[in-house]
Amino acid sequence: MTTSPLQVLYFIATTLAPTGAHHVSVTGGSEVYGWSRADTQADVSTWVFDRAVDPNQVLVNNYIVPDDVKRARKQIVAASKHDWGQRTVLVLDGAHQLEKSHDGYVYVVRPGAPNQKTYSFTFSR
Repeated sequence: MTTSPLQVLYFIATTLAPTGAHHVSVTGGSEVYGWSRADTQADVSTWVFDRAVDPNQVLVNNYIVPDDVKRARKQIVAASKHDWGQRTVLVLDGAHQLEKSHDGYVYVVRPGAPNQKTYSFTFSR
């Protein structure tokens, strides 16, 4: 089963969303994605797209997907449960890393390369 780039961004966004956050924005160049959390009695954390986004329209950006998706997910989940403290960069593999920023997170693809791409994650209530 293939993991789409949008699935990766969604997973990072919803996994790292702080308690009480009801909105997440992901921006990377001209790309902008957003999800809102709807708290209901039936499901306390249902995340929905702010606008209709066809996941197929971003499949060309396969560079977003880490080499080992399963391992990266485990690392991100572990990071969500711990204080980042002095460690502000989580290396997922040689071409993907997650950085803690003052207002959220930054997902860096091809760090240090001339064609480096960054996706910023910000959260609001």
